[in-house]
Amino acid sequence: MSEIIGTPVFYNNKIYVAIGRDAAMGRGRGALHCIDATKSGDISATGRVWTYQGLDRSLSTVSIADGLVYIADVAGRLHCLDAETGQCYWIHACNCEMTLGSTLVADGKVYMPTQKGLFILKAGKEKKLLGQISVGASIYSTPVAANGVLYIASSGGWLWAVRQATSQP
Repeated sequence: MSEIIGTPVFYNNKIYVAIGRDAAMGRGRGALHCIDATKSGDISATGRVWTYQGLDRSLSTVSIADGLVYIADVAGRLHCLDAETGQCYWIHACNCEMTLGSTLVADGKVYMPTQKGLFILKAGKEKKLLGQISVGASIYSTPVAANGVLYIASSGGWLWAVRQATSQP
């Protein structure tokens, strides 16, 4: 049995929602559902566009950009799927548990918060790890990007502001 923990996301007349369970319950089978939002009434069967069952439980809200859905599971794996078909393009294992945060897609990158820090992958159909930011603590929230700065809240009450260094002439 699982519940909806992450926030459902509306994109191109479809709703994307993962099922999960309280993190204290550990790992277990999860699923990501894509539902046709134009249907009405009891759409349990007729509204389902696709279901992806290749992930563990997920507490996360999906991120969607350029027709791709990104979802993290409690096992610490990031999945990249086609938003229309549910086809899985790649899975990246971070070798640590995912926390309560969700992925963020910004500036052509996918940011995934974990207990070991922030993993950064290139957004797109081909998997490419760009780097990892270690803040010396677990990240239990979703990163936020604003005005060229990436904000990361970590355990211990820290708020990090990360910006790409600019070169001096």
